[in-house]
Amino acid sequence: MPCVPPGQVKNLYKKGDFITRDYRWINDPYRYGLNRGGSYIRAGDYVYRVDPETQKVLNLFGAVTDILY
Repeated sequence: MPCVPPGQVKNLYKKGDFITRDYRWINDPYRYGLNRGGSYIRAGDYVYRVDPETQKVLNLFGAVTDILY
């Protein structure tokens, strides 16, 4: 598990979890070095690759600061 500040652990999803609230789709993942064919969600301070139909977490990509900036 990545180093996470106290109180943020509850916001970290694991592979197989479903993200159903407090998220934002990443519309142009290639712009951030992510796979163009993937579906990505930002939830809290993390980026996840998800199934576009179910929003089931397929992979955790890391902290937003490492990927999107």
